[in-house]
Amino acid sequence: MKTARLALGWILVGLPLLYGVATTLMKAADLFG
Repeated sequence: MKTARLALGWILVGLPLLYGVATTLMKAADLFG
């Protein structure tokens, strides 16, 4: 059960992080493209 909670924590932290990285890359692509 501990691993499931850990995985959920990683998802909750990782998704916004990935979203932030993706949007930053999009903005960078717009600037340089």
